[in-house]
Amino acid sequence: MIIDLQRFIEAERPRWLELEAALKRLESDSAKRSDLDGLLRLHLLYQRASADLARVATFSAEPEIRRYLESLVSRAYGEIHETRLRPHRFTPWRFFAVTFPRAFRAHARAFSVAVLLTLGGGVLGGAAVVLDAEAKSALMPFPDLRESPLERVQREEGSLRDRLRGSKSTFSAALMTHNTQVAIFCLALGMTWVWGRRSSSSTTASRSGRSCSTTCGTGRRSSSSAGSCHTAPRRYRPS
Repeated sequence: MIIDLQRFIEAERPRWLELEAALKRLESDSAKRSDLDGLLRLHLLYQRASADLARVATFSAEPEIRRYLESLVSRAYGEIHETRLRPHRFTPWRFFAVTFPRAFRAHARAFSVAVLLTLGGGVLGGAAVVLDAEAKSALMPFPDLRESPLERVQREEGSLRDRLRGSKSTFSAALMTHNTQVAIFCLALGMTWVWGRRSSSSTTASRSGRSCSTTCGTGRRSSSSAGSCHTAPRRYRPS
């Protein structure tokens, strides 16, 4: 219940104006993507405006404020819960200049860990081979790696028998098949991981939107605010 209406308006007016400015930015440039902090702030302002509308609806002395909040809440509801498919046009310049660097920065820590593990493994293996030559057979159990590259090339060039005679096509096909399987497997893992993240994010957002559209900050259903979310009365700016 509102005891002092003017004091209530003075306290909540900055949030109403902030929500209205955010909606104007979204309506003027719908193709621009907002960051996560901006979207969370918009959702918070929408919740506060819905709660204020539920409180003002019981106060009959200021119908202009109620109509202004109805318009504000309905606009915010339309922006948050819209289902229109916006066209996405792939631009190579934006991908390499914006999208790829942003994704790399988001996963810079994981990339650093992978680089450290790779370098650490190489340094450890190299030190083990240098300090103990017999450890080479345990670290690299491949017969041709037990000798130097120069010795292996001289041995193969001096051999009179072609070890791959009659099986070169089979060996090439095995290599191509293996590389293709690895590439398709990595592609499938990446696609299903992204699809799973988007599905979970959309499910969480829809649940949050349904709960926010039926509550007004107190956990109780507000029939006045729910019914006013789809009206667009004339505009009113609090003075």
